[in-house]
Amino acid sequence: MDYGSIGFKAGLEIHQQLDTKKLFCNCPSKISDKTDYSFYRFLRPTQSELGEVDKAAIMEMMKGKRFLYTASRDSTCLVEADEEPPHEVNREALDVALTVSILLNAEIV
Repeated sequence: MDYGSIGFKAGLEIHQQLDTKKLFCNCPSKISDKTDYSFYRFLRPTQSELGEVDKAAIMEMMKGKRFLYTASRDSTCLVEADEEPPHEVNREALDVALTVSILLNAEIV
């Protein structure tokens, strides 16, 4: 099948813990099994950076599922709980991510 002729595009998104603070808050980006509290969230679709709404997110929202999150006070804040707007982007984390992307010859979108 000629995927280009049907307009098929695929991307790869990689999540990796950086040795910086988190991207949109000042919390450390450490992984911990420690749980101080938990909270529920419902999926609410929002526009992506490209101005599109993910159809899968809409379908999941329509199911009315709620998701249980556990958190540690050492590495989680109101931003991650969607109780506070994202802070200014962490320049160090952004620089590291862009540098790695450039070194991998990745297309940055």
